[in-house]
Amino acid sequence: MKKHYLLLLIIVLGSCSSNDSEPNDTTAQESLGGRWNWVQSTTQSNNTPITPASQNTTIVLEFSGTSFKQYQNGALDSNRTFFVVKKPSIYGGEKNMFVFVNAYSLAGKSSQTRPTGNLSFEIIENKLYIREEFTNGIISEYDRVKEY
Repeated sequence: MKKHYLLLLIIVLGSCSSNDSEPNDTTAQESLGGRWNWVQSTTQSNNTPITPASQNTTIVLEFSGTSFKQYQNGALDSNRTFFVVKKPSIYGGEKNMFVFVNAYSLAGKSSQTRPTGNLSFEIIENKLYIREEFTNGIISEYDRVKEY
């Protein structure tokens, strides 16, 4: 079951969307610059975290400008363009949300376009929290290891 949560997070992060009608939040986007190591993921209904140790995997997120790369166990897993918009959150108020413009497979072929689930994020000191914007969504925590 825990591996399903991790797989779901990877699929959601791999989703593609484009919405040019929403203004970019460049300040929030710039604050992401750097590399982030996955620490743990939980859901609201299950407070037992899944971790790199429990899943025998590492995940590193890298943000630079509009570039987003995800590495799993040291290998590039995805490479895409993103931007950040402010949108209403199901958890109240407006939150910074990721919008992924494209996605590529490791073979360099464009993947199919799929609707993106909303992913909000918050940075507190050197921690990045990414939350799926639906009931009982996954909340993932990352530590900043390098700032750009």
